[in-house]
Amino acid sequence: MRSWIPRLTLTSLVLMGVAVFGDSTDQADSVEHTTEFITQQKAVERALEVFGTRTEEGYRATAAEDSTAMVTMRDSTTPFLSTAIDGRTAWRVVLQLSPPDTAKQRTNSAARAARDFDVFIDAEDGKLIKIVSRLEGFDEKAWHKPTAKAAEDQISRSDQYHGFPNENPGVTLLNLLVSPSSTIYDARMAQEITAFYIMYSSLSGPEPRPVWELYLYGLETSVSGRYPEQPFYQSDFSRVTVDAMTGEFIHASNTPYPR
Repeated sequence: MRSWIPRLTLTSLVLMGVAVFGDSTDQADSVEHTTEFITQQKAVERALEVFGTRTEEGYRATAAEDSTAMVTMRDSTTPFLSTAIDGRTAWRVVLQLSPPDTAKQRTNSAARAARDFDVFIDAEDGKLIKIVSRLEGFDEKAWHKPTAKAAEDQISRSDQYHGFPNENPGVTLLNLLVSPSSTIYDARMAQEITAFYIMYSSLSGPEPRPVWELYLYGLETSVSGRYPEQPFYQSDFSRVTVDAMTGEFIHASNTPYPR
């Protein structure tokens, strides 16, 4: 049965162009086949749906005007899912997070709370691919992120990813980032936040379940603590797993990192 989601064909998008998003070392592939895509408006709606629009504390997210664009994803670092992400056509929707008026007087916390998030929605099925937010001045190359294979070798001893859920998360990323009761409340202070909404399983846990998997770079504190012999990209990094339906904290780790 054909989906009810409004769609348009690739041929109607040629004049718009398709940008490339991902590692700078990767090259763009031309899209030569005709494919049906969800509309730009539907992509924005989906981005707000999974990210969240407002919290009880007064935080709110809005789509930036004239910022939505179609891109070709490039990925060489995401464990288990790099092949599935790389080459995908997606809508990039820029969401602007604003703190409540009462928090704007707080210096560092408020400044980092007011940040943009690039939300990547699969142009074919409308699923969330990932969400990325970087503070101004963040040097991504300084973190020496491991390749997807190297990352898998480290975390497959305990964790595995199994693709993208069909249902919406019960807890939005916005609520996880800003709610005072959240177990990852300090995550919004990271210099880079990369969030995946994925099916996840662990060796000691139940069958695969939907989780928010957060990769947090440039933290003021880390799950591993700080040790003089550790390079900063190990001690200032955390990977946090949270049940996407309940908001329950599952675990945190400072892997994967380059060795």
